[in-house]
Amino acid sequence: MDRPVALTHVIGFLAGLRECFTAPGFFYFQQFVQAFWLGAERRTVTQVCRFAASSKHFSNFHRFLKTYQWV
Repeated sequence: MDRPVALTHVIGFLAGLRECFTAPGFFYFQQFVQAFWLGAERRTVTQVCRFAASSKHFSNFHRFLKTYQWV
């Protein structure tokens, strides 16, 4: 599957989950899903931060994973 088609699927998948998160939480969740789905490198928090090309500090990405209840 090429990247444009895959990105369309990712965006559609994420749209259904938007209401499960706060606005900042959804940003981080979206970055993790996109990096894991589309990234070719190792799937680490630091790589997700790099993939996101965000000015946010990588500790914010760690905090997101630590804070939410993942049950």
